[in-house]
Amino acid sequence: MKGAATWIVEPQGGRLLYAGGGIGLATSGSGDVVANLIVGLLSRGLPPTSAALRGVFLHGEAGRRLPGSVGQVGFLARNCRASRQA
Repeated sequence: MKGAATWIVEPQGGRLLYAGGGIGLATSGSGDVVANLIVGLLSRGLPPTSAALRGVFLHGEAGRRLPGSVGQVGFLARNCRASRQA
């Protein structure tokens, strides 16, 4: 469940909260990025909850780091790659 914070809700009812990230992630396509991170981790064999936790964390870390190189809002997926190369 995505919003200002991200809730990861397990089928058994467990709820985990990730409050990081930042306002720059509130842009079109950002959900696609986090979904692809999670699917990639699933394809590497991680259990669903672990993949969701790690994918959400990685997405949030990108949101935390990007303002220093691209500004506060409107991140695009390609900004992550450009930030790494700088």
